[in-house]
Amino acid sequence: MLRGDLHVVAGVVLALLGVSFGPAWVACLCGASAVVALYRAARVRPGSGIRRALLGGLVAGAIVATGDAVFIEARWLFHLRRDVPFVQFSVGVEACRAALIAAMLYLYTRLRMQLPKLAAVPIGAVVGAGLGLAFEHLGVRAGLWDWNASLMPDRQIGAAWAFVPLGWAITSLCLWYCLMGFRRGIPLAFHPIGIGIRYGAAYLGFTIISYALLLRVYGKVVMP
Repeated sequence: MLRGDLHVVAGVVLALLGVSFGPAWVACLCGASAVVALYRAARVRPGSGIRRALLGGLVAGAIVATGDAVFIEARWLFHLRRDVPFVQFSVGVEACRAALIAAMLYLYTRLRMQLPKLAAVPIGAVVGAGLGLAFEHLGVRAGLWDWNASLMPDRQIGAAWAFVPLGWAITSLCLWYCLMGFRRGIPLAFHPIGIGIRYGAAYLGFTIISYALLLRVYGKVVMP
């Protein structure tokens, strides 16, 4: 395993630790440390594809954070422990998730260097589903955030509402598109901003689709 890979693994571990204990300051510290680890990975592995994947993942994390703000405004989601009083969500939690997204894009880039697309796509989807499940389960169990149970499908995996890891899995099936896009003629298609926009939009879209699908199949919990 190369040094850059070790830095990315360290970033993933730090991001998951950040949502495991509960205090918002732990999430902030671990999220910032995870971002630094990913920055070091980009320095160690200076190839343009690796750097675009890592930076694109961080941009995607910022876009997903704006989606969380919309979910909070709609009272779908509640961030219970915020680190900045005037921000609706926990900045540390969003940084941890951004680090995990960047790690996913890095993983797919590394897999494509070694494996054909038909092998890299399912591996990325399985790892993405696992990371999504771990992130959601740990964060909800630690009391950092929770979903409005009166609106959610009656389906959970541990402490995680099942539609969230399902959204991670479906988005991870599209990592090839997030990194490359369909049209090479678009100027920003390969720019980290383009990668971040594609991933962030896909993540939010597939999360809502998986929510609607499970709501249709399992119904919802109705709170008194």
